[in-house]
Amino acid sequence: MKILQLGIIAKALLRLQYQKDYVTQNVKREYQRNISEKVHLCLLIKTLLIQKRLSGYGPIYYDLARYVLCDHLDRFFCINYKTREYLREAEEFIEKYKKKYDVDMLEPEGLIISIAFQYLLNQGWDEKIFWECEDKNNLGIDICIRNTYMRSTHGAKSKVMTVAEKYVWCVKHRMEAVFASQLQYNYYGQGVRYISDYYEIDDFTNTYQDYVNSRYTKIEDKWIHTDQMVKTPYKEFSAENIEKWMKKERYS
Repeated sequence: MKILQLGIIAKALLRLQYQKDYVTQNVKREYQRNISEKVHLCLLIKTLLIQKRLSGYGPIYYDLARYVLCDHLDRFFCINYKTREYLREAEEFIEKYKKKYDVDMLEPEGLIISIAFQYLLNQGWDEKIFWECEDKNNLGIDICIRNTYMRSTHGAKSKVMTVAEKYVWCVKHRMEAVFASQLQYNYYGQGVRYISDYYEIDDFTNTYQDYVNSRYTKIEDKWIHTDQMVKTPYKEFSAENIEKWMKKERYS
């Protein structure tokens, strides 16, 4: 998230300088050239460029591929609904990857999934260590986590994530930073525009706001959370019965 925030802040400052003519045309061209080069920092696996969101790939299963990655990041690949073609920035972005990896066809979902899986490998994710399922006596770490804890669906974060899911969320935010520096964004009729505030991309928690809330809006519960209590011999949960039970346990 820090990379995403810094990238958007830097871009916003430069755009403001452009509007005020505080920088020369040469500086503008140098900025655009550097951004174009940094786009290729998103390395990928060429053989995975044909993958689809509905199938995913390996540990990037359907829910991660579709709801976490592709459905969300599709918003950067804006289409002109009259011509049914990508906007110029998106088309140029795709063409760069087509030339770099020498492919004739390239869809954004294949690009996104291949980048995500390469990122997993770069972080040390290994199929034998994390995804082994043939040897029942030596199951992979992520397989054990999946078999033990329920995973969330429809783009929500699992309470106990596999290592792969953790890095899928990380690479999602990295891609957001790269895409936001190069492409326009469109979300449910809000208009095609460049991102100026990272809250437009995702629901990030503001750490300082959390701190303020904890200091000034803390509310103590006025009721009893019966679901969190131990079982007592009394049918009714009340303060009197709880105290009676505690005294009985203490002196018995």
